[in-house]
Amino acid sequence: MMNLTGVGGFSIWVVLYAREHLGLFAIGFGLFIAAGAFGGIAGSRAYGFLERWLGMVFILRAGLIVEALTYAALALVTNPWAAAAVMAFFGVHAVVWGTAATTARQRLAPPHLLGRVTSAYRLADLGGAALGALAGGLLARTFGLLMRF
Repeated sequence: MMNLTGVGGFSIWVVLYAREHLGLFAIGFGLFIAAGAFGGIAGSRAYGFLERWLGMVFILRAGLIVEALTYAALALVTNPWAAAAVMAFFGVHAVVWGTAATTARQRLAPPHLLGRVTSAYRLADLGGAALGALAGGLLARTFGLLMRF
């Protein structure tokens, strides 16, 4: 469900957002996206500490709120540097939440069903992203760029 409503729409929306809302061109867009990647690297380095400190359940629950707040922050900022900072934070969140979700799935699924559980998860994940991209593009075209918020 998260990919249908969030990530899928984000893949279409982020290009338009960077161009129309932030006024970024090719190099600026590349740096904007790179900020998220650098956040992801930081998230991968911090995950072990965060899981020990906060616990996996807290990370998974809080991650849903963090996701919503990140999108809201992107809607509110017009400065490219502030938006890049939000993207970096989103990169940390995405890797930390994704790692926690994968770890939980691997711990909870019976070993003989792990392949099937992972397959079903990936189908919902990627299928949701495809449908979300379509829905996000249609919403942006029909109601405007910031409608998704």
